[in-house]
Amino acid sequence: MSIILKRSIIFGMLFMLLSCAKDDNILEPFNQPLVVEIIGGPESGGTISNNAHFTFEWRSRGGGSNVSFAVQLSGVDAQPISTTETSKTYPGLPEGNYTFTVTASAGSQNANTSRAFIVGPNLGPPQVVISGPRGSASTGGTRVTPAYAPGATAFFRWTGTDVDRFGTIAGYRWRIAAGAPFNEFNLGTVAGFAVPSTPGTHTFTLEAKDNAGAVSTTNFNYEVKSAAILIVDDKPQANALVEIDEDGFYAALFEGYAFANWDVAQRGAPLGADFAGFQVVVIYSGVASAFWRKIGADYPETSAPLADFVNAGGRLWAIGQEILEDLSQANHTNPPDAAEFEAKILHLAPATGDTTVDKARRWDRAGATTGDGKFSFADNRLGKPSTFPRIAIDVQTGDVDKIVPGDGAEIIYGGTDGLGGFIGNVALRFPSGGTNTQVVFQAFPFHENAVVKASLLDTRTVVQEIMNEMRQ
Repeated sequence: MSIILKRSIIFGMLFMLLSCAKDDNILEPFNQPLVVEIIGGPESGGTISNNAHFTFEWRSRGGGSNVSFAVQLSGVDAQPISTTETSKTYPGLPEGNYTFTVTASAGSQNANTSRAFIVGPNLGPPQVVISGPRGSASTGGTRVTPAYAPGATAFFRWTGTDVDRFGTIAGYRWRIAAGAPFNEFNLGTVAGFAVPSTPGTHTFTLEAKDNAGAVSTTNFNYEVKSAAILIVDDKPQANALVEIDEDGFYAALFEGYAFANWDVAQRGAPLGADFAGFQVVVIYSGVASAFWRKIGADYPETSAPLADFVNAGGRLWAIGQEILEDLSQANHTNPPDAAEFEAKILHLAPATGDTTVDKARRWDRAGATTGDGKFSFADNRLGKPSTFPRIAIDVQTGDVDKIVPGDGAEIIYGGTDGLGGFIGNVALRFPSGGTNTQVVFQAFPFHENAVVKASLLDTRTVVQEIMNEMRQ
């Protein structure tokens, strides 16, 4: 009985369910309306710093899977920009009110939203410092005005930062003198150019523009004048590339001075007339220099143009290898007497040779008894111990001369080996004191020593110190 009753109940419930299912409507799929919202970027009604880069981000809901967008920033985008991306970055903007609008489209549905914001005032244009040779700068620096011979090449460099916290430099442009045309704005930070041929003080003008359009102007003066320094290349190089490198090395050392070049290998030894108009002669030589050997053979019996130049008040800086050996090749007593070029012009005292190595030498050989090694010079020697650099010298081959100062001269460079042991005097100046130097004699080259060549900054300081003593 109970079994029959249960079956009746079950069949009755099933009948009711089937009846309800038949009478109800079928549910339609759910379609969410298209909605778009901005989720990143400047806040609505907020203020951002001038020059700050910023990015708007947005997202959409509904509308199906094929949603596209159009965005527009008032005052920047001339018309809406179509995109499938969900972000857009803008550079810094000038001060003002802006509105960013994004419109989403999906089939026949469209939705849009916008956000208004403010760009604050520009706090100022870029700040720039121009740097030139000899420590010169448009702000600070040595306050030296660099000088160039007409048509010489000048190199100026600069650094710049924008005043605004998030600002960036959008470009620089420069001109080499008043009235000259500007080049186009670019991001370069160095200018190399041939200076004008007209003597006088000229102004290099640099304009810097930030990414909000603010422009600053920085001026830097330089002088064009007749060359006062003659650099004599008395060291021919067998390799043309080495010769080019050597020429460039010395040009870099004397950058910012009005100088001219004389190549002995191409033009022969300079005559007296070739020194006319110059205040300083710098000559660098190699081994077996015909230039020095001729002076050693002829002087004092025959006048030497270089001696006449010094006797007339000119200033001489002799740099090189085995200059003393070349001077003493002929017509010299041992040691040389007081009338010889070494003593009379270079102010080297007569000295006997190295008795343990070569008794025939007129001058001591600093490396002969100690062997080749590394040594440094210029420690506290030129009167400015707090600022003058130490330069390491690598005695690569052979020896260096140990020189002895004559009356009124003084040693300015003393060499020590890698263990700190003294190996000889390698340079002197005359007269002593360094306030009005007439002659510097240096018994080692710059270019041939790899360590010196690599320390170009320190070597430039040596040049600047000696040129200062020679009133350049």
